Amino acid sequence: AILDTVCGSRQAADPESFDVSFVNTLELIYQNVTRSGFGAASSGSGNFSVFGLGQCLAYLSPTDCQLCYAQSRVKLPHCLPADGGRIYVDGCFLRYGAGNFTAAATDAGDTFLCSNDTAPATPAFAAAAAALVRNVTATAPGARGYYYAGSASASAMPTGARVYAAAQCWRSLNATACTACTESARDRVVRQCLPGAAEGYGLNAGCVVRYSTQPFYLPAKAGGGGGSSTRHIIIIVFASVLSAMAVIGIVFIWTRMRPRRDDLHDDMDGSGEIIRTIMSSQLGFRYEELRKATDDFNQINKLGQGGYGSVYKGVLPDGREIAVKRLYLNTRQWTDQFFNEVKLVSQVQHKNLVKLLGCSVEGPESLLVYEYLCNTSLDHYLF
Repeated sequence: AILDTVCGSRQAADPESFDVSFVNTLELIYQNVTRSGFGAASSGSGNFSVFGLGQCLAYLSPTDCQLCYAQSRVKLPHCLPADGGRIYVDGCFLRYGAGNFTAAATDAGDTFLCSNDTAPATPAFAAAAAALVRNVTATAPGARGYYYAGSASASAMPTGARVYAAAQCWRSLNATACTACTESARDRVVRQCLPGAAEGYGLNAGCVVRYSTQPFYLPAKAGGGGGSSTRHIIIIVFASVLSAMAVIGIVFIWTRMRPRRDDLHDDMDGSGEIIRTIMSSQLGFRYEELRKATDDFNQINKLGQGGYGSVYKGVLPDGREIAVKRLYLNTRQWTDQFFNEVKLVSQVQHKNLVKLLGCSVEGPESLLVYEYLCNTSLDHYLF
């Protein structure tokens, strides 16, 4: 669930060059986030410099961290050509900017979110929740990975009722900055969300503080489930052929099953379900696999460029030759562009039309994968 997206007010001086640094920065972050849950990187120089930071909250499993980053990476380019932007997703954070912000604990973009769901209408709940939030925020700066979570109850609360809370600072901060960040987020969420809201977030430049009446930080079950229990997402696994019709099936199911939006947990266009479903199916290619197949998108392997992206020839480990399209990032209609092209491939029938094998949505950019036919015109890939 996307909690908040903040885009900068200034536009990059040279959007095209800035986009190149943006992609490179997100690629470096991706490599670290998928290994350790945190990544900070920079790319380019001068007016083309892009700094970036990504962090998964410690209660996510490695699989859910990867899914959360993928959703963040899909949405953050919507801020381009702005020279900065950040996105808070339920479980992770991703930010880019022209200046080095990685040591910032607080800034003007700090905010909060309160659920529309109401908490138990008792003074005991408000007192227990406030005390718990103060406890986790005071403990997190000295805890491993700047993360601490806990739960509490009160004798005067309804039978079985508990409140859960967690605080996490980004690893780029020091302990002093983490303390300043959690205290700021704590004061905001306690003041603004308690006693009435059943769930609240303090979203700062360098940390997140959260409380809820639902257990959201329990360890994930084997196989990659779990993480946040705020919303259950149905995962559909396709075990058959890699084809454009299967991708269309994903989109169709998504549109039928996407949850209603509310003020707190807003998935905007439902990309979270799309990403999770594709990555769980045989349609999903690993970004690293495609990067290696194209020799790191070597210019020697570039087949051409069109209005929607550049196409590169590649060879998979099993020997199959493929054509990989890198979709341009400077668009606010990523989902429409991506799936409109999939629909076009599936609906047009022609003996020379190449087959869409699948896609990659997990890495720093979005990729479409086609079969490669040496005698096929480039137009069949670029449209």
